[in-house]
Amino acid sequence: MGRDLRPERVDVRGGGAGLDGPGAARRLAAVRRANHALAIEARRLLCARLGVEPPCPENLLGAMATLPLPERFQGLPKDGKIDPEQLWLYDRFGVEVPFVRIGNPERRYFRISAQLYNSLRDFDYLAQALERL
Repeated sequence: MGRDLRPERVDVRGGGAGLDGPGAARRLAAVRRANHALAIEARRLLCARLGVEPPCPENLLGAMATLPLPERFQGLPKDGKIDPEQLWLYDRFGVEVPFVRIGNPERRYFRISAQLYNSLRDFDYLAQALERL
């Protein structure tokens, strides 16, 4: 498994200044870099575990990434405003991940968001949950 990318060394407080005051731009840039690095690692993990190809190069990512759902999820009819699999992830695993349908022919995708409070273990947990669907 990849390394834990939680940025314990990113000081967003700056001596009580938060993201305001002297050094704010530097602290905010550190947060962005940490979130971006985690999004890349999470996408790599999920693509490998789910057997899907990334739809765009890594340099086009910020702190979010959209990934195709595996083939077994494709072609299923829409049932309501929220896909049943998305509800199942939330109800059974407590995971909130948006599912979207794009294109003609329609393909199904999901989106991840990497933030300071996430770790690579969170995305491994998501992979495990999606494998169980």
